[in-house]
Amino acid sequence: MKAIEIHGLRFGEGLPKLCVPLTGQGIPALLSELQQVSALPADLYEWRMDCFFGDPVETLPAVMAGVGGKPVLCTMRTKDEGGQARLSPEEYEQRLTKLIQAGDFAMIDIELACGEERVSRLARLAKEKGMGVVVSKHDFE
Repeated sequence: MKAIEIHGLRFGEGLPKLCVPLTGQGIPALLSELQQVSALPADLYEWRMDCFFGDPVETLPAVMAGVGGKPVLCTMRTKDEGGQARLSPEEYEQRLTKLIQAGDFAMIDIELACGEERVSRLARLAKEKGMGVVVSKHDFE
C-alpha cells in the first residue's frame, strides 16, 4: 500500500490512525462532545453530518477551533448506507457541494451509491479545494 499524506497525517505507514466520530445533533451538543473528546489521543475527527440538525457551515468555525488543528473528515451517511440522512441523490450532492465549498475539511467521504457521475463531480470539486477524498460503499445485507 502506498502511503499518502493529508493535512500532515500520513496514512499507510506507522501505527493505525485513531479517528473519533462527532455525532452531536445540535451546536450545544456538538461543542460539549468536542470538549469531552479533546483529551483523547485522536489523530483526526469524523464529523457525521447526518447526525447534525443545524447549519454545519455556520458551525464550522467553532468545530475547527474545537479540534485543535487536527484534520476533520466530513461524512454524511444516508439511510441506504447506514446513516440517518434521508436524501435523494440530488439533495445529497447539493449538501456535499455546499460543505465542500465551505472548505476547512481535510477529507470528505462520498457515497458511491449517489452515482458515479455525482461521485466524479464531488471528488473533482473536493480536490480543487485541497481535500482528500474517500469513496465508500457499505453492504448491509
